[in-house]
Amino acid sequence: MGCLGYELFAHANDRFWSGIGLAFIALLFSAAISNCFGDRWTYQQVDGYLWIVLGCVLTGLRARESCEIKAQQELTQHIILNDLEPVLPVQRSSYARMAIDK
Repeated sequence: MGCLGYELFAHANDRFWSGIGLAFIALLFSAAISNCFGDRWTYQQVDGYLWIVLGCVLTGLRARESCEIKAQQELTQHIILNDLEPVLPVQRSSYARMAIDK
């Protein structure tokens, strides 16, 4: 679950969704620390917030994916309408970049 929060925090385009991801990570961390001093997972008052914020994280991830799909569809439509060749970015390793810079 923490990986989902980090993914939203690190890759969200909107600061709101990034904050939701960070809040979820902080909630998991604080819940783990508080459980060191007794069982808190069984209390609805504490556990309810965890599941509510997890739902927000999953909604943010779904919103990010739908924005990426929409942008990809618009790009594909633009390429088709203008008879353009798609240009994919070339990803080089750090060793290749160092060799190019020399």
